[in-house]
Amino acid sequence: MTILHRRRFRRLVFAVLFVALLIFGCLGSEIAARLWLNSVLTVPLPDDVALTSATDLRDLTELAKGWRLDANGEWNVTFHSEHYNFTNGLRETIGQRGHWINTIYMFGSSTMVDMQVADRDTKPSILQNLLNADGYQYRVVNASSIGFTTGQSLRRLNQIALVPGDIVIFYDGAHEFAHIGTIALRASTLTGRLCSWMRDTYSTLALSTVYCIATDILLPSAAATTEALTESRQQYITDLLAASAYARVHGATFYHFLQPNIFSAPLSRYEQHLIFVESLDYPNAPAALIASWPSIRSVVPELQRNGVASVDLYHVLDAARAAELTVYIDSWHTTAQANRIITRAIYDTISPF
Repeated sequence: MTILHRRRFRRLVFAVLFVALLIFGCLGSEIAARLWLNSVLTVPLPDDVALTSATDLRDLTELAKGWRLDANGEWNVTFHSEHYNFTNGLRETIGQRGHWINTIYMFGSSTMVDMQVADRDTKPSILQNLLNADGYQYRVVNASSIGFTTGQSLRRLNQIALVPGDIVIFYDGAHEFAHIGTIALRASTLTGRLCSWMRDTYSTLALSTVYCIATDILLPSAAATTEALTESRQQYITDLLAASAYARVHGATFYHFLQPNIFSAPLSRYEQHLIFVESLDYPNAPAALIASWPSIRSVVPELQRNGVASVDLYHVLDAARAAELTVYIDSWHTTAQANRIITRAIYDTISPF
């Protein structure tokens, strides 16, 4: 072998070794990232959290595939299974009687749709059961839709022919302020845009998640500006006053309930885990929510001064959490046992009729 051939051979060996080291380095980094993520993302389920059956998981997957935006820009689906039933985008209420005198319409976003629980455990179905038990001739209609703001609920309400004696309930707060300044937060920096690209392109790689966790620390504050908060708050009040006025003109009664969220009490280890996982999609969202919520809660007394029956449910689940019951599955969405507590508070407010 000539000197030239030996040099080429050495270069080839070095190149192969370099590529091998690069491959093994990447594989080692991915394995290390998966082990670390497994340690921080895996938290034992509390004893009172029921595991979703394989059948329900399959149904939820099929249901999620079926949602489509209709001509009004609203999510619509017709889907029927044992525990999840939707017709033209509206979730069915369990326990409706064949004869009723009046209707209770419950408006809201995904926190009223309650896709995380079976039909019987949604707030409208629980309310229907309470009404039936006490002998009231009311039909409860779940008029909510995923992603709905109060403005969209108002537009849907304006399409309903209310009759005297009907009741209208708005249960909201999440979509009015929750993610002001957070959805496009990663787009504001180069590292954030790279994170979004990695999450979209290589979502199965643990390194993508680890990179986003590291770079999200460098993102600017997600807290909404005073101007954005003021504008959203005023629109929120305007929409609720309009909804109340529409109900009153038609002889119906209007109630507003500001929904609870996870930051009303100190977080358990499981709740801390929920917030950490949620922040992977909405970086710094917890900080924005905590910062903006006092402004949201101040809407309730202002509505009351304007003659609207408005109730702040911020602390309604605190006692259950102090008793170590699991009530949240993320910042907003609640378990079946939490829905029973919330609906009981709603029922106690609107009754006697």
